[in-house]
Amino acid sequence: MKISLRSLLALGLIFAATAAGTAHADDSSPTTLSGLDIHEANAGGTQFFYQTAPDNRAITPGASYLEQKINSTNGYQTVSALLIAIIYEHGFTPMFSLGGVLAYESGSITQTGVNDETISGLANIILYGRGTLPMGTGAFKFGADLSVSPGNQTVSYNGNVNAFTGGQQIIPYVGYQHPMGPGFIGAKLLTQIDLGNRSQTNSQTNTTNKTSGMDTTEFDVFYELMCSLGHIGGALEYQSISSTDTNGTTSSNYSPFYGVKVYSAMVAGPGEILPVVDYAFTTDKNENGNAITSMVKWSVALGYRMTF
Repeated sequence: MKISLRSLLALGLIFAATAAGTAHADDSSPTTLSGLDIHEANAGGTQFFYQTAPDNRAITPGASYLEQKINSTNGYQTVSALLIAIIYEHGFTPMFSLGGVLAYESGSITQTGVNDETISGLANIILYGRGTLPMGTGAFKFGADLSVSPGNQTVSYNGNVNAFTGGQQIIPYVGYQHPMGPGFIGAKLLTQIDLGNRSQTNSQTNTTNKTSGMDTTEFDVFYELMCSLGHIGGALEYQSISSTDTNGTTSSNYSPFYGVKVYSAMVAGPGEILPVVDYAFTTDKNENGNAITSMVKWSVALGYRMTF
């Protein structure tokens, strides 16, 4: 699950940075940030569906760490990665904004019977759009992320791996949010789709592998509480991953992950501090022929967003 793990790590970092505006359920006690009412600087209305308001720009440096551990009767695998990123978003209208992500990744893959691998280098370039349409007393949300790999994923002679996925992915989503009590309740459905095969060039074996599949679909339900200092929210997650095909060999389907995410956005100085913690597990007991005893992944992310 190396490729999917890295893709989800990038998604987690985007969530930490772009889903972190501070908006209030009312304007009775507005909080200002760099001369702007934070409510006016967020066209999304919630932190979960943050969207930069018209004629506003947001710059967010951030970092995200993710680790996945698999234990089975045949051994173990641990994949860990750290991303350091800069994210920019520009609001064009109350309904639409565009943004992009540049990130550097450093990590490792350790597993039974195989030499350790080191991951390092620039990650996929990510471009994204966010949209909002009023719908009754709530709002319909939509958008997409485009993940662009500038080159193949490469494995060097010493086992080092670059951070590209080796292929392009698009991640569209739709959602809805509605006021409820002192906050908002909502849901989001997204899917990650490969645009063609992912290519991996291995210098050790002098081969190039073509992989397709491992598409990810995720459904989240969230509640977000507004307070005078910002936002505190939580989400329940369900994530399924399709089978893969590598050079004509198809793997078995992966069992779904179940997870929980806690996030916040609090005013700090001239910007907002944006922590996110995510934990997920699967009940899979037979992953590609291996009897799985445990399979979990967790991530932490921290960003600092400045709006101008």
